[in-house]
This record gives sequence, structure tokens and C-alpha cells, in this order.
Amino acid sequence: MGQQHSAPGVSLQRLPGEGPEEPVTGYLLRQRGWRWEWQKVLADGRRFYTFSWPRGKPRDSIPLPDILKVESLLLVDSRAFAIPPGARPEKPRHLGNVAGFALVLRDGQELVFCASGAQQRSAWIAAVEEMRQARQDVRQMPEVQITAPVPARGKGRGKGKAPPPPKAKAKAPAKAKPRAKIHGLLESRPVQDAANTIFGAEDRNESPDLAPLLDEFAKRTEAERRQPLERPRRQEEVQLILDRQFAQNLAIAMVRVNVHQLADAARAMSPRHARFEEPRDWDQAENLVETLASREQDVIEKIDNYTQEGKDPCKLRNIEQKLVPLASIPRVVTRLQLILLAQSLGSRMDAARSKLELLVGTALELKNCALMRDVVKIIQETLKWNEAPGAATFQRTRVFPVGKQLERLNTLKPTGDLLPKRFPRYTYVHLLAEVMIFKQGMPLPEDPFAEAVPALDRATKANPELAYEELQKIQEKQKLVAAELQTHADSYSQVQVEAVESPEVFHIMTDGTASAGVIHLEDADRGGRETLTPPAWGNEPEVPAPRHAKLQRLQFQPSGTYLRGCDPSDGERPGESLWLLQPRGWRKPVWLRCQATLRARHLVLQEEAQEAAFPLPGAEALELSSILASSVAKWLASLGLHGMELLSEGGGHTLLLLDTAEAARSWVQRLNREAERTGAGWLVMADVMGRHRAEQVWAVVEEERKQLLCFDNPLDYAAGRPARTTFFLHRDALQIVDDMHPASEDVSSAIERLRRESSELAFVVKEEPELRLSMGAPDSCAHWSAFGVAFAPALRRWLEKLQTMARAGHLRKSYGGALDFEAPRLSWMEAEAEEVAALSPKSEGGALAAKEGEEVEDPFATWARLRPSFCLALQQAVDAQAQKQREMAKNHSRIEDQDGEDGDDPSCEEEDPGSEDTDASDEEDDALTRLKRLELRLQKSQGRLRQALRKGERDAVEILCFFGEMTAKRRNALSALQEFLGNIRAFAKHFACAVREVRKHHGPGRRPRSDSLARRIGEADGRPGRSSSTGASRRDQPRRVMRTKTRPLEQHPVLLNNQEIKAELLAPIEPGSDPFKRARQEPAAAV
Repeated sequence: MGQQHSAPGVSLQRLPGEGPEEPVTGYLLRQRGWRWEWQKVLADGRRFYTFSWPRGKPRDSIPLPDILKVESLLLVDSRAFAIPPGARPEKPRHLGNVAGFALVLRDGQELVFCASGAQQRSAWIAAVEEMRQARQDVRQMPEVQITAPVPARGKGRGKGKAPPPPKAKAKAPAKAKPRAKIHGLLESRPVQDAANTIFGAEDRNESPDLAPLLDEFAKRTEAERRQPLERPRRQEEVQLILDRQFAQNLAIAMVRVNVHQLADAARAMSPRHARFEEPRDWDQAENLVETLASREQDVIEKIDNYTQEGKDPCKLRNIEQKLVPLASIPRVVTRLQLILLAQSLGSRMDAARSKLELLVGTALELKNCALMRDVVKIIQETLKWNEAPGAATFQRTRVFPVGKQLERLNTLKPTGDLLPKRFPRYTYVHLLAEVMIFKQGMPLPEDPFAEAVPALDRATKANPELAYEELQKIQEKQKLVAAELQTHADSYSQVQVEAVESPEVFHIMTDGTASAGVIHLEDADRGGRETLTPPAWGNEPEVPAPRHAKLQRLQFQPSGTYLRGCDPSDGERPGESLWLLQPRGWRKPVWLRCQATLRARHLVLQEEAQEAAFPLPGAEALELSSILASSVAKWLASLGLHGMELLSEGGGHTLLLLDTAEAARSWVQRLNREAERTGAGWLVMADVMGRHRAEQVWAVVEEERKQLLCFDNPLDYAAGRPARTTFFLHRDALQIVDDMHPASEDVSSAIERLRRESSELAFVVKEEPELRLSMGAPDSCAHWSAFGVAFAPALRRWLEKLQTMARAGHLRKSYGGALDFEAPRLSWMEAEAEEVAALSPKSEGGALAAKEGEEVEDPFATWARLRPSFCLALQQAVDAQAQKQREMAKNHSRIEDQDGEDGDDPSCEEEDPGSEDTDASDEEDDALTRLKRLELRLQKSQGRLRQALRKGERDAVEILCFFGEMTAKRRNALSALQEFLGNIRAFAKHFACAVREVRKHHGPGRRPRSDSLARRIGEADGRPGRSSSTGASRRDQPRRVMRTKTRPLEQHPVLLNNQEIKAELLAPIEPGSDPFKRARQEPAAAV
């Protein structure tokens, strides 16, 4: 952008004094459209003036109340390689590090200026904000005219309008009789001789003086009259901080809450310090915390600001005075939420697990119920399931989904000779009841399923979705606790660092030697160039903005690609929002807002409906201000931005920006720690038995299974795709090649192919077919391949992982680097006595025996003889790691003991009562220790609940398959099981009603109906009974079934004819027959 090259020097001056009314003046760059020009700016406490430079002509005059806010701007060169988020590509050229800010006006416009640096910008913003705030507090009074208005000038003599005529005189009243005169005594002259008369002087002196008495009486009467009307005045007015409606809601929530006890619990981060007597006190405290956590009004912050200003809390209202003890505690609302979580965590976990146990336990009880088996057997023998009317009959087991069909049996009415004559509303459920009572002679109670499965009614009301919601809440609270420990750990320490008040510094950067200059408005037009030109302004050194850079482009895939197949052993760390600089070919790169997580040795970046993965093995994370960072990173750091630069193993660069410097340093440490993990990276593989060209693969070592997985791309491992080649690292499978142990002639061809790819031989893996099968390989095809690396650091990382894991017989000399000490070499007597066996370390995948056979020598014995110093150092490292793990286990057990003593989790108290000194140690612990303990409790609770849900899902799938139900995904198995129990409960109600109706119909005092049952079913000698149906098309197929040809077969089963029902019901029941076994043999028939 164009601008004036001759620049003034001083940016800001102010007269020394106190108060915001002192004028501030200086030179600033003003943006005018596409160009910049120098202007002189003046703020005098009322208006904000701008003048052109060097002529000094006035440009703008803005009242300070019209300025809404003053905000700082990040200005960069428009020719830069990338524009940072929130920056403007409008920086003036040919200048150094300028700092921009804008004045936002009420009408939506803004004035953009540039100062000489960040300090000058801060000074300008502070000065204008101070004047603007001071001006807003002053109420502008309207102008009042003091003098009388001047009358308008006349039109002249004889030219104006004539005056109105005079009014007529009124008529005189009638004459009246004159009034009589009043005669009185007037003292015309003083009495000369008034002695012994009424006017005498002695009598005048003897008369009492009543004037003082009258005055006193008047005063007393007036005081008594005014005293009842006088009202007592409040000495000081009450301060209102909160809104009246919100204060009323807060008062309702604080009816039964003791705020002082709640403050003690928040300060100690322990529910036991609250000392609540009744459980409902916790419920009332929860309502109070929900009200305080409202986003509408930050109550605690307002009260804290009021007390920090040194004002008297006694002037507040009663509801606000009760909250004063909470205002002095840092992050009190979050503390109270965590305390309530710690108090109710045990009961909520027990409730969730009890619902799951009730649901699954009732289903298992129903599975083993004899009554349920008898009902299903009778239905299976009397109804043709999955057979269409008129279709060919196949010899297959008649199975059906039990839960869905039992509820529909109430709508199935028998026809033909099975239809009773004197039984209204007779359905198939009544037929079941009659058969079980009269034919099989079963003593059915009034409600058979209620006595067989007592918990059926309660199990149908146990919603498993509440357990999933509880698991989600625990995960959210765990993330909250982790964020508190990571970001606000200092707020929970016992000794709070007192905030040191910063000394009052004059907020305007002035030169002590130069005299202050003030612009007067009346002299602005008359002043020349010399009066407006300040000293010269030197440009500060600037980091040049790069115009070209090579960045690595990340390939984005649909959301969920890199999260479904991740290794659960790696764990998932809490994500954080950041900015990714994504290149776009020849166009300028763009910044994408992403959510970052660490999964399966990759940094996964999620952006809306897509995500990308960055492999971390062999990579390096640098801060933007590092000397090893690229020019783009250094330029971003010079702008005051925070972030990091990722250097991949292949040399690519990826730039990420974060909000704060603490978050950037935390992510750099986390990524470097993840990148230093051994056992993953790029290798060059050549098949020893083949002739193909050596190719590059991305390999990773599985510690638990002792496998070396090779992929074509690291993203395949992050997505959970199967490996291209799997090597089993069994005993003696790894062969190290160096100067002391040269490679065999069989490997020479593979070495030559590796060198063609610019890589040196690192190790050889040769599998044995028998051992490969013993370790769980799908086939006995053994692999024999040679691996090479291109960099020496990569070779060291691979050997550090593989040699101890595969129990290699020989050790590379360069393995492990130099040691801090050299142990004495073992003598031949100690070597022959095999005393070095104790120095044998354990593999990372698991402990192995020191001796596998008498004939085969232990590889670690050879290792100890070759390098005793390294072996001793490694053994000491292993012992130190084991000691550290034992200490961590001891600390965890101590924390569990303290949890039991706190009374937060009753289950922990029953399992581990703790030691005698638990109370003393708990009193010594601070809030930070209790917060860490709460995080551990949340992790354990989350793991237990997730394990209970998985076990319940597996049991639910098995039970649903047992009953012939269609199984959905495992996630919905518990909900399907609840729906299944609901169907069974509905059938149980119909069946209980049918049992009562059947017994009432066949009860005492009525005609026996045993012949009616035989007539409906058929005679004992095989002759069919009489039929009263007139609408059947054929004898073996009722008319009602003909109407259901086009309906779904699962909803309307086919009723057997009379002869088949008679033969099935009259046949003896085999004791070993189980209809569910046949259903499990052909599960596809149920679908």
C-alpha cells in the first residue's frame, strides 16, 4: 500500500499531571482506503481530533462517547506467504515493526492507525480508554437560555395590523343602603394621670407576661405535631450487585445451605469437611451450585471484585453477604462441582451397575425358567411358524422370535372346531392356559410369571441408556479434572501465592529530556511545518515476511477413519483446538481450525467431517522461536503468535498455532515424548530368498504379542488396517550384523539390494516354521528378510527395542552409547560358575526364564561376558524401574485407603479399610492431592462401568440369540434386551388374565368342560371332533388364514389343522426334548 515516506518521529506526548483530562498528542499512520498517510492526533478529554501532516489541516473531530471500543490489530504484509488467523494483510510497507489499533465507532465505522511499536500502541489504547470511560461517567446537561428572548422586529408605522377596539364599559350596580360606621377607641394622646384607674401604671406592672408562655406552648405543640411524621433514615444506602430476580432465585436455593460449611469443603476439596447432617442438605447444595454456575451472571466474580476494591461487605444485601465466604476461594464454582461429584460418585456408580445387573440377571432367570420352556414348547407344537398357506412343507424346525410373537398371541383367535361356544373373547392364550391346566395338570398360580420370575416387572423399567449417559458424564468430569490439573494446578495448592500489586506506572511513554508539546485548536491552522514536526522516529529491526516455504500437505479422510482401528493400549489424551497451516499448491495456504488428539503413535487432526494423521515416530516438534525453526515459524513468532513446527522423518514441515504459550510448550513436550518412543518408523526391507527390489516399509513393534508389523503407509496402522507382513520375533529370530559378526553368504544378495536404495544393513529376521506356529501364526510360511536404515539415529532406536525383546545372542558394540561408569570385568571363574545369570534383564514383552534348557546356553550369558558393564547398567535401570513401579503401587494403595476414609466411595471402604494413620495423612494432604485422588477415582470408576457395560452387552447378545431374537449391534443389545423383557411382561399379563378367566369358566358350581376341550382338540381315538365353522375353504385350512396371505409371516403364523394339533398335544412329552436346542442348531430360520 502506498504511504508518505517522510515520516515524523515522536508517536505520543502528554503533559505531566493527574487525571484523564490532560491532552494527549502524537503522530500516527492513518489508513485512508488503500493507502496510508501521516496524521497528527489530539485527544483532549472531550473529542478525538486528527490533523493532516505537515500542513496541519483538521480532518476528523469525534466525540469520545461515540467511540465504542479501542482494539489492537495484527497487521502483516499482503505479500507474505501466509496470513495468520485474525490478522489483516494491510501493513504499510517500507516500515519496521508497526503495531496497529482501531477505533470502533457507534455507526459501525472504524479508524485504523499504526503506532511505532507495541509499547506505543498500548499507551495510546490506555489513554483513549481512560478518557472515554471518564467521559461516559459525566452526564451532559442541556443548554439553558438565561436572557429573555428578543422580540421580533415590527413592520413599520401604519403597515401592521390595527389594534383591537376597546371593550365597552359595564353597567353600574344599583344604589344600596350605606353601611354603619364602627366607632372604636383610638389613643390620640397619652394619658397624663392614670393612677388609681384601669389605665394606671401600677396595674400595668402587676399584669402577668404571657408572651414567653405562649411561645413555649407553641414550640412544644409543633414538636409534638411533627414527631410522629418523622421517619428514621438509613445512615448508608444498601449496595445492589445482583439482579433482583436472580437474587430471589438464589435465596430460594440457599434456604437450607450452610455456606460456611460449604466454603470449608471447597477450600479443603473434601466432602467430609462440609459436615452435613442430612442427605437432603447435599441436594440443596447441588441446587445452589447449579444456580451459581449460571452463565447469565457471574455472581462470585462480582462479589470478589467488590471486596477487592476495599468496600465494606456489610453494605450488601443479606443474600449477597452469605456468599462472601465463597468469594475468597479461587475457582470456587468448579471446586463445588467436583466436591458434589466426589460425594455422589459411589452411589451413582452403584445405581448404574445395579440396573445392569437387574436387567441381565432377570433375563438369565427367564432363560432358565421351566414355565417359559413349557409355553414355547406348546406354541412350537401347535403353530406352523415361517410357512406360507398353501406352500410346500419343508422339513425344518419351527422356530420363532419369542419376544416379538408372544405379545401377538392375544390377537390370534382359533376358528372351526376349535372355536368354543360359550367362551367370549377366547384367544390362543386361553388355549395355552387350558392345555397347561387340564391336560398337563400344572398347578398354575394366579400370576404364573410373577412367581416364576419375580423381578420381571422391575427389570422392564431399568433403562440401560442411563448407564451409558452416566459413563459419558464421568468421561466429561474426568476431562474437567485433567484440565484443572493441567491449567489451574496452582489454584489448588495449600499455600496460595499472594498477588503482588504492580506499581503504578505512568501509562504514557514520554521522553524525559524532551519538552512536552500540546496542540491548541485555535493555532492548528496557523502553525507551520516547524511547529508540527517532532524529532525523528527510528525504525526497529523487523523479521522479514517469507514469501515462499515448503510445507507438508496432510491428506484429509472422512471422519472416523483414524479412530476406529486405533490400538487401545496407546490410550487417548484429551484433545485441544489449534490452527493448521495447510498448503494449496500454487495458491496461498489456508488456516484450518482442528481438534488434536494423540492416537496410535499419530497426531490426529479433526476438522468438521474430515480428519488427517501425522506420524510421530522419528519426527520432532519445535517451538516457533527456536533457532532450528524455519523462516515462516520465526516470522510467526515475531508477530507474537504461539505454536509449534513439526519436522517429519522425511524432512517435511507442518505449522500449528495455539492460543497460549503454555499450551504450545505442553504440546511440544508431549509430541517429543511420543516421538522418542522406540519400535516404530521407516525401514528398507529386502527378501533374502527373492530377487525383487528392496522396498520401503513402515514398521511397528507390538510388545505384547512380540511381532514386527510392516505396512506400506503409516496411515494404515493408524486406521487399523491389517499389516502387509507380520514377523514373529521368537528366540534367535533376530540376527545383528556388524564388523565382529559379518553376514552370511545367503544374505549378501539382500545387502546389495539394500545398498542400491542408499541404506545400510541393520538386522536380519529369520523365522522358524515350528516356532512360528507355536506363537499363533496362521500359517507355517516362515519369513527371512533383511532390514536397513538410512540414518544412524534410527538404527539405534530400532536396536534398543529389538535386541532385549527378541533375546538376541550378540550385542552391537555401539548399542546404548557410553556409560557413566565401567564395572570390573568378570573373571573366568565367575563366568564358568554362571553367576552372571542374575544380571539378565527381562524383555519388554514379558518375563522369560533364565534357562530354557541344559543344552542351549542362555543368550544373556554370552551378552554378559561380552559387555559386563553395559549389562550391569541395564540391570540397575531395570531394578530402578521396578522400584519406581512398587512405589507407585504403594502410593495408589495409600490413595485408595484415604478414599475409603473420606467416605466418598463405600465400595472402596469395604474392600480396603486402610491403615490407622489414614486420618492423620488425610488432614495433612492439601486440595491438590485430593484433586489428583479424584482423578484416579474417576479413572477407576470409568473402567469398572465400561467393563460392566461390555459384559452386559455380551450377555444380552447371547440371551437374545438363545430366544431367537434378531441381534443388532452390541451397542444396542441392552436396549433390545429391555424391549424383549417388556414383550415378555406384556404376555405375562395376558397369560395371568387368561388363567383367571379359564378357572372362572371351569370353576366349581358349573358344568364340567372336559368334553369341550376334547371336542375342540379331537377325540382320544383319533376321530376328529365336530366343527361349527361354515367359512372354511378346506378341512385342513381355516378361512381366516386365507386372508393373511399377503401379510408378514412373522406377525401371523399358520394354525395347524385339527388332526395335527390333536396328534401333537396327545403325544407323550419326552423328558429330554428341548425346543431351544433345535432353535440354536438353525439360527438362520429365526430370521
